[in-house]
Amino acid sequence: MNDLNWHHVAVVGDGKSVRFYVDGVASGYNTTITSFSMGPSANDVLIGATRNAAPGVVLPMHGAIDELHIFDKALSDSEIRLLAAGASTEDYRPGAETGGPVVPVCLPGAACGVE
Repeated sequence: MNDLNWHHVAVVGDGKSVRFYVDGVASGYNTTITSFSMGPSANDVLIGATRNAAPGVVLPMHGAIDELHIFDKALSDSEIRLLAAGASTEDYRPGAETGGPVVPVCLPGAACGVE
């Protein structure tokens, strides 16, 4: 993207593959995850860059990130479309995309102000 506009970008990983979305539309193709680890790591999490074999950060993103959300589940295509259209993670509205009944509920996996 090189148009100087804000875009909704989503990356969804389910443990088997990774899907990319731009403005609620699937972009590219599913990428199979060949290896990953869970648990403690000696490395920081990087968003907007990658790390090479040496202790250096490479390929940094040139832009800004706003309203970052990390969920504890893989979101569906329809959930990504709703979020890209401006739905709040605290006010997910099932049925909104199909004209069905709109019932405010918390998007699964989001922190919804429940203490």
